[in-house]
Amino acid sequence: MNLIRKLALCAAMLGGLTAGPAFAQADASQLSDEQMEEARLFVVDNALYIIMHEAGHMLISELGLPVLGKEEDAVDNLASVIMLESDTDEFDQAIMDAAGGWFLMQNGEDITDNDLMDEHSLNDQRAYTIVCMATGAAPDYFAEFADEIEFPAERRDRCAGEYQQAADSWEAVLADAELGEGDTPTRFDIIYEQPAPDNEVWAGLLHDAQVLETVADLVGSYVKLDDGIRMVATNCGEENAFWSPEERQLTFCYEFAGLYAAEIVNYFAEGGEG
Repeated sequence: MNLIRKLALCAAMLGGLTAGPAFAQADASQLSDEQMEEARLFVVDNALYIIMHEAGHMLISELGLPVLGKEEDAVDNLASVIMLESDTDEFDQAIMDAAGGWFLMQNGEDITDNDLMDEHSLNDQRAYTIVCMATGAAPDYFAEFADEIEFPAERRDRCAGEYQQAADSWEAVLADAELGEGDTPTRFDIIYEQPAPDNEVWAGLLHDAQVLETVADLVGSYVKLDDGIRMVATNCGEENAFWSPEERQLTFCYEFAGLYAAEIVNYFAEGGEG
C-alpha cells in the first residue's frame, strides 16, 4: 500500500469529526438549525483543509523536498489528495466545503495587481483546482457538485490525469520518509492557546473538533519526522495560518475560523443554499 493511501486511510479513521456546540454562541440568529449545523461543519472542514495545507509546507521544509513549480499549489494538491483518497463521506464533504470556502473568499472582490503577484493562486483558481482534483479522483461521485458550479465537461476530461499526476508526485517524494515497521510515530506538541474574548467561539469549535490532533495523528503515524514540532491554534490579530521553519511551528489563527464563519453566515443570510 502506498504512503498517500496510508495517509488517506488514517484520515478516514480520524474522519468522524464533529463541529460541536460552540458555534451556537456566534451571531447567526438568522440561520435555521440545519443551516447552523452546515455552518459549523463548513468552518471545521475549511480549518482542516488549511491545516493540511500548512502541513504540506512543514513536510517540504522538514524533509528538504524538491518543489517544481509553485509551492502553494503543490501543498493545496497534497491536502486535496489526502482527503480524496480517504474515500469517506466526511472527507468528501470536506473537499467540497474547501472549494466553497475559496469561492466565497473571492466572491465579488476585484482582482488587484498584488493578487496577481502573490505566491498563492487566486481564490477562484484554488477553488477550481480542488474541483478538478475531486472530479479527477471520482468523476461520477462529484458530477452533481461540478454541475452546480458549471465546471465544463471538457475541463473535467483532463482532471483524471492531473489528479493522478499530483497523487503520484507526492507519493514519490514522500516514499523515503515513510515510517518503517516498529518505528515510533512522530510526536507533535498540540496547543490550543487561551482565546481572546472575540475568539472564544472559534477556539471552542476547533478544540471540540480536534482539528490539530487529526492532522498531527495523520502525519505522525506515517511520516518520519523529528519530534517536537508544535501545532498551535492561537490569537493572531489577523486571519491567517502559517508554518514557521525556524520555530518548527504550524500556527492556525482563531481569526481564520471566524472569517470562514462570517462568509458562510453571510452566504446563508443572502439566500444561499447548503
